Amino acid sequence: MIIDKDAALANPQSYPGWCSALKSDKDCMLAAVQYNGSALWQASDDLRADREVVLAAVQQHGAALQYASKDLRADHEIVLAAVQQDGRVLRFADEALRQDERFVAKLADVCPLGIVWRYKPQVTLEGTARKAMRSKGGLRLLAKQARVSLLGNPCLMKEFLLSALEEDCLKDTLQTMIASQKKGILDALRTIMAWHGAKLPDALPTDMDGLNAFCTTLSEALVPEN
Repeated sequence: MIIDKDAALANPQSYPGWCSALKSDKDCMLAAVQYNGSALWQASDDLRADREVVLAAVQQHGAALQYASKDLRADHEIVLAAVQQDGRVLRFADEALRQDERFVAKLADVCPLGIVWRYKPQVTLEGTARKAMRSKGGLRLLAKQARVSLLGNPCLMKEFLLSALEEDCLKDTLQTMIASQKKGILDALRTIMAWHGAKLPDALPTDMDGLNAFCTTLSEALVPEN
């Protein structure tokens, strides 16, 4: 068992064999987590609640978030740093934080949207989806995911379609979305068309000519000429 601090600092990888006093020493554990973030699990309770130590740990290994104190698992900066390493560690974040819509919007910048959807409560998903609509890449991802719980909402679907029109990628995103063949999305499209006095075909087009015609009809319904 290593009991000498100088020896511990010189060999941070040897942390499993440190005495309890070294595992309670901030300098030693900071060196250990910078070498391997997972070392946080051997840190004392006080150091698991130390912001500097925990931030260093999650920056090295995102999954170290699970060993942090409850308060630090609700810390925006720490959770974002962990998620940047591995989006799946979002499940270790405090539940209240995962329901914070403003925080969820930040996640879209550092974490794949599919990961956010997997671990977020439904109430926060619409804000994340709206942020994704600001770019062609985000629109395509929304179309690819084609979640009925999101794009099955006619109001959100209309925002999605208008964003795709503005980004000049309506046909591409619509083609991707149609491939999912999810009934809720078809129903949302039908509702939107009905709002604008247009009728959706009985079946969504799968051939290019039909898709082009449908995009024209949809565009005219969404943005009628004055």
